[in-house]
Amino acid sequence: MHPVTVHLIDPLAPEAVACRAAYFATLNARFPEGFDVAAAPDPDPAAMRAPRGTFLVAYAQAGPLGCVALSGDGGAVAEVKRLWVAPEARGQGLARRLMAEVEAA
Repeated sequence: MHPVTVHLIDPLAPEAVACRAAYFATLNARFPEGFDVAAAPDPDPAAMRAPRGTFLVAYAQAGPLGCVALSGDGGAVAEVKRLWVAPEARGQGLARRLMAEVEAA
């Protein structure tokens, strides 16, 4: 696998939107009854932008491989949201790396 880099991006950037769509598709496939995106909508994009939060995407040469968000209100506490790793990148520690980076944020 090519080197993976993690970048802070806007939660409405095309890569962020595509990663969240893949996250929801994964949940939909895993649950026998499916997954209703409307029942668990994304946080307000402003809550996933500095200074309230952050949105990170992991990239390799082929494109986005995973994402994670931190959603907050500007206070000392925030919530980790939308941790997702592409099937081809699983088992290589990428989720652990994304969690470490979002926790550092």
